[in-house]
Amino acid sequence: MVGLRQLTPIVVDDETNDRAWDDVLSLARAHRLSAYDAAYLELALRRGLPLATLDDKLKAAASAVGVPSFAPRQVKCRFEEGRRPLGVET
Repeated sequence: MVGLRQLTPIVVDDETNDRAWDDVLSLARAHRLSAYDAAYLELALRRGLPLATLDDKLKAAASAVGVPSFAPRQVKCRFEEGRRPLGVET
């Protein structure tokens, strides 16, 4: 069996320490976010990546600073005749 570490390598972002007290706290104060949420926002902003969140406050802050929301693709599933997914009653 393949271990989780082999599937998803962990990468340490060395820039975060340099930005933690300035950019993250500035974002947190400006948008009334927790430092935790602001850190994700700062990382997405710095890396030019969309932000995946269900939190409305964080979505609004991301939009305000020009960070797009992550929109996953919708996957359609097909099932064989007479079969149904688990938990679905007929």
